[in-house]
Amino acid sequence: MNIENVQSYLKECFYEDGIEKKDIIKKDTEDVKESFIEYINRLCIDVNFYDYSKDMFIKDDDEELEDIRKEMEFENISTQEIQELELVYDWYFMDRVRFFLKEDFNFFLDLV
Repeated sequence: MNIENVQSYLKECFYEDGIEKKDIIKKDTEDVKESFIEYINRLCIDVNFYDYSKDMFIKDDDEELEDIRKEMEFENISTQEIQELELVYDWYFMDRVRFFLKEDFNFFLDLV
């Protein structure tokens, strides 16, 4: 589980859905298009990041998994759910994507 897998997943989604810079940024104002935010939110809801990541060559780090589980505990997610790898991976994906939406939007622009 790592950011490279998030980047790879998003690149594939952007490619499959034909997302280009013009679909992300309003040309006249350089603001983010609301339709792109909605698109990203749909990706976060429909993601199965665990299935995608388990086929990646970049090995997961068990220690990182424990750190992510600790982060999840602060959101009052049940202990049983935190043990389910699929939910942990999807949470990680959503958390990182939402972070980049708020803090570093160039992350998305660099992918297209």
